[in-house]
Amino acid sequence: MPFCPNCRYEYRRGIETCSDCGAQLVDKLPDEPYVAPPPTGNDVPIARAESLAIAEMWAELLGEQDISCRIAPAGVGDTMLVPGQTAWEVRVAAIDAVRAREILPTERHEVVPAEEDAEVADSESMSRALRWFIMAGAVFIALMLLVVGARYFT
Repeated sequence: MPFCPNCRYEYRRGIETCSDCGAQLVDKLPDEPYVAPPPTGNDVPIARAESLAIAEMWAELLGEQDISCRIAPAGVGDTMLVPGQTAWEVRVAAIDAVRAREILPTERHEVVPAEEDAEVADSESMSRALRWFIMAGAVFIALMLLVVGARYFT
C-alpha cells in the first residue's frame, strides 16, 4: 500500500499523490517522520486555476522549491455554492507568497484579488446569492400554483 511521506497516511493502490499535501506517495515510509513547518494560520491565495489538474501541477512546482501549499475550491467560506463553479485556489503561507508568485507562470493564472478588492468581491457574491434566492422563490411559487391549480381543476 502506498503512503504519504509527509502526512504518513496510507492510501489505496492506484493513488499516486497525497490528497492533503500533494506529495508523491511512496511504497515504504521513511524511518524518520517528516516534520512539517507549523501552520501559521495566515495562508493566502496566490493563484486561481480553472481545473484541479492545473492547481496540482502548480502545487508540484511550488513543492519542488520547498514551498508548502494547499489547494482549496475557490470561494470556500461563501454562504452559497454556485453550480458549475470549478475554480481552485492555490494557497501558501503569507511569508512565502512573494516567492511563490515568482515561481508560477504569470501568463497562465489569474492572481486572486488583493484585500482592497475584497469588498467588491463580497458585494458581487451577495448579489449572485440574492439572484439565486429570488429564482428559487419564483420556482417554489410556480410549483405551488401548479399543485393548487391541479387540485381545483381535476
